[in-house]
Amino acid sequence: TEAKPFFRWWWNGNTISSEEITRELEIMKKAGAGGVEINPIAMPEQAGNTGEGLVWLSEEWCKMLVVAVQESKRLGLISDLIVGTGWPFGGEFIEPEETLQGLTFDTTELKGPGSRSVKIEPPENDHEKILKIILIPIPVRDINSIQVLTGDLDGNNNLDITLPPGDYAVVTIRWRNRFRTVFHGAPGGAGAVLDHFNKQAVRKYLEHMSEKIKPFFDDNIGNGIRSLFCDSIELAGANWTNDLGPEFKKRRGYDIDPYLPLLHLDDKFTDSLFLDTLRRVRYDMSLTLAEFFVERFITTYHNWCRNNKTLSRFQAYGHPWLYTDMIDGYMIPDIPEGDQWLFNPGWCLAKIDEIRYGIWNKYASSGGHLAGKKIISSEAMTNTTGVFRASLEYIKQATDLNFIAGINHLVLHGFNYSPTEAGFPGSLLRFKAR
Repeated sequence: TEAKPFFRWWWNGNTISSEEITRELEIMKKAGAGGVEINPIAMPEQAGNTGEGLVWLSEEWCKMLVVAVQESKRLGLISDLIVGTGWPFGGEFIEPEETLQGLTFDTTELKGPGSRSVKIEPPENDHEKILKIILIPIPVRDINSIQVLTGDLDGNNNLDITLPPGDYAVVTIRWRNRFRTVFHGAPGGAGAVLDHFNKQAVRKYLEHMSEKIKPFFDDNIGNGIRSLFCDSIELAGANWTNDLGPEFKKRRGYDIDPYLPLLHLDDKFTDSLFLDTLRRVRYDMSLTLAEFFVERFITTYHNWCRNNKTLSRFQAYGHPWLYTDMIDGYMIPDIPEGDQWLFNPGWCLAKIDEIRYGIWNKYASSGGHLAGKKIISSEAMTNTTGVFRASLEYIKQATDLNFIAGINHLVLHGFNYSPTEAGFPGSLLRFKAR
């Protein structure tokens, strides 16, 4: 059974009923499925009014989860469950200090000599603050050439600067949190994205989920669910957490603070000799965040799954780019998982090393092989642009690339919860077809 394709089963808007759950499971069983990945998600507004859905983790929702698991067992299907709802996960119930954090950098170029006035935009809300404002010569040759101007900002957010001859830049570092919300999060799991570099916040979030579900499975989620699945972690803009400064110094042996304003500085602003130093600092910063992610998120999530007597199934990558060592990340979960976009421009003419998902899937299979995992899965045949245009030949060729990359378990993307009254081809696909 576990060798057969699974379906990612979208519970659109959580507008679910026990009768429809049974009907759809029977359809998937008849089609040859081995199991389902239950994936609650918001219903797109464009799909129209489909009724009021259940709140994720509410008593009513958990009862429907039990129905799905029990009916799956009756049909000989395996049940997996996604962590959270939408991606990357978060929710209305998390505290502000537990949300995603990041630094942004603004650069204003100036030419001396003479007096200059620079307007610094104030923070837009209480989710943002100015950490530091500096003046640097161009090209910057060493850390000692930085002049801190933060305290020179007047009441109108202007900086008045007198410059010697030469080229200069004013760099403003801003801290922010709550700058990303969960994409397609269903009620109960929408809201701000969690800080995945904060171990305490990660553990609190995961335990919130398991404590809500456990009573419905006799305090043992593994009674009905094979694995708790974590989708790709797409943390664009996340490059900070509460203790990054002291942890960086402990791990790397020097203080990151003097270098922070230069981390995202264009190379053209930097002297060639100092550039080597700056590149090393950038690497050390990325390495520290990668270590945080493995230690504080992946390992915490994996141990949580074990404590709940389920397997961990995880996509150890993210897009836009995620700070992680993908081999290290893929050696931790019980079921490493890659992904595959069916309509990947140019894939049929490219070498496998030039295909995004071909590379990610090779990392998944390599990490799994090194760690002795027997199942390597893939979120397979994601199709957001080719509705009604994918031939069986095309699907066969695309699937062969999964197998070539070492995948042996396909989680098909996906099966939309769509009751009969929605008509053919279902409410979501009907909208997409329009």
